[in-house]
Amino acid sequence: MSAAAVTAAALTSLPSTHKVTLELTDVSDDIVSHACDLVQELQPPGGYWWLRCENSPLTMVGIQDMIRHLHHHSVKVKNIEIYSEVTFTLPQEDQLVTLAKTTLNCDLTKKSIRFRIMT
Repeated sequence: MSAAAVTAAALTSLPSTHKVTLELTDVSDDIVSHACDLVQELQPPGGYWWLRCENSPLTMVGIQDMIRHLHHHSVKVKNIEIYSEVTFTLPQEDQLVTLAKTTLNCDLTKKSIRFRIMT
């Protein structure tokens, strides 16, 4: 189900289990705030092991906004993985990795960012 089709009011948090993975699809820059509201509402007590955004055409600004919104909502996440066809330079990718680490204390590794890299 697309994140845009769900309202936060209709959700309750997930149960406390070990290594919870939440997968969202079709997250674009214009619905990042809404998607983060959903992530916060579903957050289990121990947070997420993985947050995956598949088929999500997020730009550099959209990913930065997502990281900041997750931080604002006190979302705990160990790893973020974004599958997108958006192209980033290596310095941009490094900037996103650093932002995720310093803001959320989570891994957004070069390996887990599955973008085509421009050199």
